[in-house]
Amino acid sequence: MMTDDIEKIIDDWGSETFFKGDGIDEEHLEEGIAWLYSSGLESRPHVLILDSPLACQIELNRMEKKGLQKYLSSAASPEAWQRIKSFMFSLSGTEAWCNTLPIVKTAQSIARLCALDRLITGNIQDAVTKRTIRFHKFSDDNLLNRFSKIVFYDFMCRSVLAARERSTSRKVQGHAGGINIHYLKHYMDFLRTGCFLSLFFQGLALISRRPKRVRFDGSGRLHADGEAAIEWRDGWKLFYLNGVLVPEEVAVTPAAQLDPGVILREGNVEVRREIVRKIGIERLIQKLGGKVVDSWKGYELITLDIPGMGTKPTYLKMRNPSIGTYHVEGVPPRITTCREALSWRVGGLKWNPKQLT
Repeated sequence: MMTDDIEKIIDDWGSETFFKGDGIDEEHLEEGIAWLYSSGLESRPHVLILDSPLACQIELNRMEKKGLQKYLSSAASPEAWQRIKSFMFSLSGTEAWCNTLPIVKTAQSIARLCALDRLITGNIQDAVTKRTIRFHKFSDDNLLNRFSKIVFYDFMCRSVLAARERSTSRKVQGHAGGINIHYLKHYMDFLRTGCFLSLFFQGLALISRRPKRVRFDGSGRLHADGEAAIEWRDGWKLFYLNGVLVPEEVAVTPAAQLDPGVILREGNVEVRREIVRKIGIERLIQKLGGKVVDSWKGYELITLDIPGMGTKPTYLKMRNPSIGTYHVEGVPPRITTCREALSWRVGGLKWNPKQLT
């Protein structure tokens, strides 16, 4: 199979899993769920489609409080679902298979989706914890496992098992004792209906929509300055700058209007770094009153005393003669004089410039 075809499979399933919008094909979704349950001779469940994974968790906790234990007493175990899980878990090493493909773009695609999976699943649990409610494990609780293994399976079907895929009477040998291909085929069709995450109980199935939109920067990191980086239909939003989860205030407030004092209230080092990056160190020093600890021939060495930071950030302030403005540049906090800072900038050489441009 050509490498372009492999990339297409990865892109297709990345889109199906995360990026295709929050629409759901309800008719085919319910057909897929009915098939999962009927394969184990279980009755067709009541299906609830909710607008985010968090909404699923909130709804289950609401049902528990209302005493609807008849739905939640035990998780459903449809035969088809158990076979699918058994087959998926048996495909150990598929992430390594994806990463060792001789294509740089492929490795980058997998890495981006791996990072996105970890962030979303972690954020769901954090949001549940903050609401002091119980977290219910999703039936398909590992998006990354599902994604990479479905990509592997789809690749094998298209390249090696194409003939077998056309016959549901043939079995793929060597995986979980041999599984009929149509189980995975049905599951793939189920995923294509728009299901993001699901919870299966006896008589009840909860389905979460995919995110409404996901935004990245040019380096593939979650990023949206001025809006949410991840957004669901029900309004649950996650805010990221350069791959770092930040408070809504930091992400959506224009840089010129963001109060530099917000850094004093923030305990996370990575978030503080993004605040500095957005506001600009010059404005931050001006607002927070940086202390000049040394000066020499128009240069100033400035430190900031930010509560909670064991090391004081240190900066060299200098004038750009070509445009007549000042700017600052970070230097190691061990530096105590302007001359040390200037020498550090040129690799430790002793240098006494008349003017640094």
